[in-house]
Amino acid sequence: AVGRLSYQKAFDVLIDAVPGLIREYPHLTLNICGEGPLMSDLQSQISNLDLSDHVKLLGVWMNMAPLLAIADIFILSSRFEGLSRAMLEAMAAGVPVVATRGEGVEEVIVDGVHGLLVAPEEPVELSQALIHMVQHPEQRKQMGAAARELIMRSFTTNVMFEKYYELIVNL
Repeated sequence: AVGRLSYQKAFDVLIDAVPGLIREYPHLTLNICGEGPLMSDLQSQISNLDLSDHVKLLGVWMNMAPLLAIADIFILSSRFEGLSRAMLEAMAAGVPVVATRGEGVEEVIVDGVHGLLVAPEEPVELSQALIHMVQHPEQRKQMGAAARELIMRSFTTNVMFEKYYELIVNL
């Protein structure tokens, strides 16, 4: 997961989803990249839930490519979200997404095609979606490929330029 450690991004909800995951898969690790005002609160939550071996706050990474290359799933747990650049970058890297439903997210992700969508602030539902992704590696791979294909078809700089150009010409 990537984002500012703030209320909007709901990393507290994501961390609350982890105990359900590690009961099923004790080897899993959640890496969260970012910094922000909730850093110490999230670190306390991780310690209080005895998740220090499973949840890592990695700080800011200027180049996400190495982390996305080893990621199995990208998680967007936001309480509310526009069009997340981090999510688009993960999709471009072929990483399937588990994200909370929201206007910007639902404009890009088709549930079950590019990833899975869950309700905001529902750690149990988030945990269940992540368990589903872990249990179905072939489907996860297909979703990642579909996500990458969507980004390459609709969200690259060249495609966006062509769409803007077409819009201007038609005006």
